[in-house]
Amino acid sequence: MKDFEVLAAGMPGSALALLVVAGLVVGALLVGAFVHGSRRKDKEPPPVDLQAALSPDHGGRGTREPTRSQSPDIPGPPY
Repeated sequence: MKDFEVLAAGMPGSALALLVVAGLVVGALLVGAFVHGSRRKDKEPPPVDLQAALSPDHGGRGTREPTRSQSPDIPGPPY
């Protein structure tokens, strides 16, 4: 801690003030980014429950997509 005190004591007042202001700006940007991300996340639709969406008895409609083994027209992965 002594090194920081010596460094801070050796700085002119304007340089120390500049570092404090820069630290406050970085802190404000981090808080703002967190708040913005939280609000953006809240606006997202809820995730789809794939287990319920692909079950054959989903409302009696059988919404399961055909797999490659069931339909040769569906291409495989690109690799």
